[in-house]
Amino acid sequence: MILVLGGTSEARELILLCVQHGIPVMYTTTTRIMDEFAPTVECRVGQLSPQTFQALIIERRIASVVDATHPFAINISRLAMDVCNRTKTPYLRLERETLSQPAICRHVHQNETVEEAASLACETSGGILSVIGVRKLPELVTHLGNRKSDLFARVLPVVKSIATCDQLGIRPSHIIGMRGPFSAEFDGLLIREFGITTMIAKESGDRGGLTAKITACENTGCKLLLIVRPAIQYPYQVSTPVKCMAWLKAHLKNL
Repeated sequence: MILVLGGTSEARELILLCVQHGIPVMYTTTTRIMDEFAPTVECRVGQLSPQTFQALIIERRIASVVDATHPFAINISRLAMDVCNRTKTPYLRLERETLSQPAICRHVHQNETVEEAASLACETSGGILSVIGVRKLPELVTHLGNRKSDLFARVLPVVKSIATCDQLGIRPSHIIGMRGPFSAEFDGLLIREFGITTMIAKESGDRGGLTAKITACENTGCKLLLIVRPAIQYPYQVSTPVKCMAWLKAHLKNL
């Protein structure tokens, strides 16, 4: 059985490929927004601790772990590599490619940290749209200071995400609960509708809607503050579900 750490469109595509090829697969994610899969796919929702992760691998006789989590979900990636190393389980990272040179766009400013992005956001008046999710939202709110009143947060439409925004003191009318990715036209509409002058996003690649965000900002004159991906060294890495399937067949027996 293959264990897929998901939460991305690549993970969903890989699950469908495994089903097509008759490969037993388990899918795990931290949120309850899940796609409908065939009955043969085992789905698990919730956080994995070192203990539960290792027990899952041993008890279910996992042949390989495919880490198809978000490029910024570095904690689970590090945990997965550590547990796989201790259990001698093959680990493969499935991560979407980055855009070649997003910084060449005149409205894009690359940032190493949330704090750096918040500082630049405070230099421009008007609405600030965060599309970085909820995990780093508390840090962003802290560094924005009194500019928090200008902050709009686009997050997943789940109770936990909405509750986090509420606890941070973000106005209800400034909470946008939606699941992306979105088109450039839609992002442009949001920018105009809410008077957004600065968007804060992660370098999530084209699959994460980054190209659409860049286009929307170019078309509206909105400043895009792009937080670059953390640098991690993976033992094995591929960029597409098809390449992942080829790797699994080449490296694992009985698939």
